[in-house]
Amino acid sequence: MNLSEKKTALDDSASIYQPRKERSQRQTWNELKTPQEKWTHFKTYYLKISLFALFVLFAVIYSIYTVAKPKKERLLFVAFLDAVVDSDSKQALIDDYAAHISMDPKKQDLVFDHTMFLEKGDSNSAAVFSARIFAREIDVIVAKESFFKKMAQSCAFPLDTQLPKELYESCTDRFCYASELDEYGRDIKGTEKPYGIYVEDLLPISEYCQERVVVAICGNTEKKEAAQAFIQYLLQKEKTGKEKAGKE
Repeated sequence: MNLSEKKTALDDSASIYQPRKERSQRQTWNELKTPQEKWTHFKTYYLKISLFALFVLFAVIYSIYTVAKPKKERLLFVAFLDAVVDSDSKQALIDDYAAHISMDPKKQDLVFDHTMFLEKGDSNSAAVFSARIFAREIDVIVAKESFFKKMAQSCAFPLDTQLPKELYESCTDRFCYASELDEYGRDIKGTEKPYGIYVEDLLPISEYCQERVVVAICGNTEKKEAAQAFIQYLLQKEKTGKEKAGKE
């Protein structure tokens, strides 16, 4: 039997044999009568892809902006461990020091970070502190005396190798001493050296800090001169204060 001659139940005029006419999206949209119908149609077919496209566009623009944006020059990073500095007064300190060094805020910046809490063994803070030390971001460390003496040898060098002679001699009465370590990390008896400088009277110390406060230059800083300048600034404030008191 010739299959081409086989009759079917549908004649050639049946709708399934008629060429399908594709309706354009514009025609479909124009046939929607009410704003509610149009919103439902848009939400069903276009909302997700539109949001995704906007997200991709935003990500591309942000990436270009981040790469192209001129980065500010970091002048100094001071880590105030365990919030020894009063947070309300910290900005005033930043502003005063920025004015002291004639910083251009459009091109330069200072970071005075008081968000790392190490004394009570906060693991997140310890990780952040270690990472910043490893990345050589931290230039100056400010901490409570008891905690500083525990970690001084691991992140600071004796000030006789960190400070110029004149500055070193000007603050000998403020030195905070700690023992040197041997190659195995053990204290070398009788070899205490100055690792830090007491500055609790020179900074806006938090009312919750009941100890003396020490400032030190981070051992691996790439901005040793900037760190020295900050310490000199603190000591100069004391000198200026004494001179004002004498005149009064």
